[in-house]
Amino acid sequence: ANNTLSGTIPSQLGQLQGASILLEGNLFHVSSMTAPLSLCMLRSVKAFDITNDVTLCPLERNALSDFYDSAKGAEWTNGSLW
Repeated sequence: ANNTLSGTIPSQLGQLQGASILLEGNLFHVSSMTAPLSLCMLRSVKAFDITNDVTLCPLERNALSDFYDSAKGAEWTNGSLW
């Protein structure tokens, strides 16, 4: 943390099983990019210190992902009439 990293947060970080990703104090908010959903939702990683940053982890995106998961979206087979 606090090492002035900038640019996009690599999605591969979300694949680090059980890792703690500590990025607070860097310049990611300047790039107006969002963090990988896997980091914001803490699905694979143990901790992500900027989960509550609404610029990097938008609440709406997190809520939609929660809804998709709770409705078993991965099991949906019929996508007609959307």
